[in-house]
Amino acid sequence: MRGALAEPPAMNENFDAVLNGVNAALTTGSVSVPNTFTNGTTADADQVNANFTALETGVNTALANRATDCAGAGGTWDPGTSTCTAASNYNCFVAGFCAQAAIDYPPASYAYPNVYEGHTQGTEPALGAGCNSSPGSLLWIDGETLLFSFPPFIIYPFCPLCPPLCQ
Repeated sequence: MRGALAEPPAMNENFDAVLNGVNAALTTGSVSVPNTFTNGTTADADQVNANFTALETGVNTALANRATDCAGAGGTWDPGTSTCTAASNYNCFVAGFCAQAAIDYPPASYAYPNVYEGHTQGTEPALGAGCNSSPGSLLWIDGETLLFSFPPFIIYPFCPLCPPLCQ
């Protein structure tokens, strides 16, 4: 059975729609199709196939770049699920400081907000941010020890940096 003839403007619109989607996914240049079809002319199969080949190459390029694009944005690529986990804005240094401050200066007793209360290097969200392995673990430890490294902490019976940092 022979299929119906496609209208050239409809074919062009279909290629344009796919191109727009592929180009939105690409980060390295854009894709174009080599052939445009005109009303009243027959679309040559080689030209139609060349357009599909250009689209296929664009899609494959976009798929191949996903891992690189994810890593470039600071994310973590999971090839098993083909997903990118966004970069964390969790700061291991601040978390180490504030988690230790919550122990030594309990927020309830010293009346300041501390969103890091109860956080440890080995639990989420610190674990997911890499605070349990280098260099994140070193940042966490530096944050913990900062609490007692400056003379103001010896003089003051409270944590003056806690309210601005830990909320």
